Amino acid sequence: MKKMALSGREYIIFSPTSPLTETEWPIVILHGDSQMYQLMTEKKLLPMKHCLAVMILSTNRIDDFSPWPCKALNEKFPDFMGKADDYLKWTYAELLPTLRNEYPVTASADHTGMLGQSLGGLLNIYAYFSSCPDFFSYAACVSPSSWYPNLINRLQEKITDKAHKKWYISSGTKEGINHNDLKKHTVDLTQKIIHLLRENGHEVKEYWDNGSHHEFLEDRYERALSWLDISTL
Repeated sequence: MKKMALSGREYIIFSPTSPLTETEWPIVILHGDSQMYQLMTEKKLLPMKHCLAVMILSTNRIDDFSPWPCKALNEKFPDFMGKADDYLKWTYAELLPTLRNEYPVTASADHTGMLGQSLGGLLNIYAYFSSCPDFFSYAACVSPSSWYPNLINRLQEKITDKAHKKWYISSGTKEGINHNDLKKHTVDLTQKIIHLLRENGHEVKEYWDNGSHHEFLEDRYERALSWLDISTL
């Protein structure tokens, strides 16, 4: 494990324990924060066997992971500033080239994956249809914030123009429970995203448990990491 900083952003590198070759390691980017880091390290979910894992430590995920500006659903929280494009540009234009200079990691999107939970899962979906270069082929979305305003409409507009990806989408059947805002539609909207992807030729592995948004995170992360560790080879 090695903690680094680049252009004001911190990230942690976890080298693979059993790389299949000495060169061209697959790479997995984790859209993280201090909470994800604590859970994954305490539960010993990292490092991965075959992939170099890089956890980006966002200090403001509400801005970094939101694709466009949006009013907060609850006045207790700040509005979403929609700075995902800046975050993604830093990822593909600065972070990945730096890693390729320092580690034997792949330069191919065919062996590059991403994992994000909640707004991080939303970010993966947005990264697929945004204007950023096509730098990944696998995305694991854990309890994605599929309720985000206009997400479905924008995905529908762009999906037929984009290359197929492989997806792992896990969520809970109680997502959005006890909410009276857009979040109450989370389960239906996540299912709609899965249907859209499959309908347009994408390969989607889905996994549902009976939890709410913050339940069973250890299990959800472990399953997502295992899928990425095998799929990106």
